[in-house]
This record gives sequence, structure tokens and C-alpha cells, in this order.
Amino acid sequence: MSRKNFYLLIPGIVLTITMLFGYLIVGANQNDFMPQQKEIVSDCNFKLSQYLSRIAPGQTEAQFPYKNYIDSTNTGNVSCILNDLKLLDSVTKNHNESESILATTLTTKLQDRIDTGFSVYKPDSLILLMQWAEKFQYYGEIDKNNELFFSSIFDYWLNYICTKLSNYASQKPSLKYDFKFKFLVAKCIEKRYNPSVKVTSFEKFVDNMIQSKWGHLANATWNQTSLTQKIVLVLFFVLTLYGILCIIQKHFF
Repeated sequence: MSRKNFYLLIPGIVLTITMLFGYLIVGANQNDFMPQQKEIVSDCNFKLSQYLSRIAPGQTEAQFPYKNYIDSTNTGNVSCILNDLKLLDSVTKNHNESESILATTLTTKLQDRIDTGFSVYKPDSLILLMQWAEKFQYYGEIDKNNELFFSSIFDYWLNYICTKLSNYASQKPSLKYDFKFKFLVAKCIEKRYNPSVKVTSFEKFVDNMIQSKWGHLANATWNQTSLTQKIVLVLFFVLTLYGILCIIQKHFF
């Protein structure tokens, strides 16, 4: 191969290596299998009344069995939670206090229990957490008497998920291309919560390249470039094509 022909091939080689290198760096996980929540246990296995009977008057918040309650299956069944809320009302005689105790159990106390598990990115666990939190949004829309109680729990966990997504993306930018990461971001935005996950133009380019959206990629690139850039792109393409044709002609004709 002559030096001249080699130089003509350089643009095409550079483009190919850049695309390959970008893909390898990203290493995005495109697994689209979504985890399914365990079947809700209809029986409320945690007998809260037994614990409440041992609590001293006026000490409900301080002596509430937070750990035991979190370990129970009641947290997965909203009907059980509502029954427990009524039991608390019978002890506290104050509905707002009862809501505060149970909301604390299902937010900050629960976070203390599971937060270590989210120190690293675990998409399936985040999706399950999202599915669980969504129940409170739906119940809040139906049960207007406890709307504030349900919405506060939902709001807490959506903000938690958004914060985690933002932290994960800042620590490892390539997660922005992960299928489940994008799903979680989209779900947050759908619920009107916005994770601080910024995507640059180059990252959008790489994302479209990974998903093989060549038509969209070409159209977006062409529409967003200036006239000078369009001319350079055309010359680059022509030069690359000419170099390839020269090599073919040299070695095969």
C-alpha cells in the first residue's frame, strides 16, 4: 500500500476507531428484563395490637416497634397499613400523631435499614422500590382522608430514588446509557420528579449510536450543524469514500 493511499484511509480509520472506542467505554447494560414484585401477602402477619398494649401512655412514638414492623409483610400491603393506622388511632387518640409515627416508620426508619444496600447501583432493587412507592400514590388518589399520609411516603421515596440516580450518574457517567437507568429516570420524570442527570450532546450521540438509531442520528447531526460544518462533513465523507475506492482499485483491479 502506498503512503498516499494510506493517508486517504486515515479519516475512515479514525471514525471507525472512535465509534468502537466510544462503545467500549460506555459498556452499557441493555438488559430489559424487569423484576416483578413478590405477591402481596393478604394476611397481616404483624400483630401490632400486641405491641401497642405494652407501650406506656404517651410513649407511643418513642416505644413503637419500628424494626419489627419493617421486618413484617405489612409494609407491602396498604390495607394492612391502614388497619395499623386505625390501631394507632385507638392508642394515641390523635390521627395526626398516628400518621406521623407510621410515616416515619415507612420512610426514615426504613431508609436507615436499606440505605447501605443502595450504596452501589442496583437497578432491580430500585425498580422494586419504585413499584412499592407507587402504591401510596394510587391510594392517596383514592383515599382522600389519608391523602397527606400516603403522598408524604410517596414523595419521600421518589426524592430518594432521584437523589440516588443523580449520585450514581455523577460517579459513573456511563450509567446514563443503561436501559434500566433510563427507565428509572423516565419513571421519575413521568411522576414529575427530576433527577439531576444531565446528558450532553455527545452523550446523546453515543446513546443513539448504541441503540443503532442511525437515521435519527444522521438527521439530528445534519439539522444541528452549521453550513460550514455541513461542508466539512460532506468533504470528510467524500474523502473517506475516495480513499476506500482507491484502495479497492489498487488491490482488486
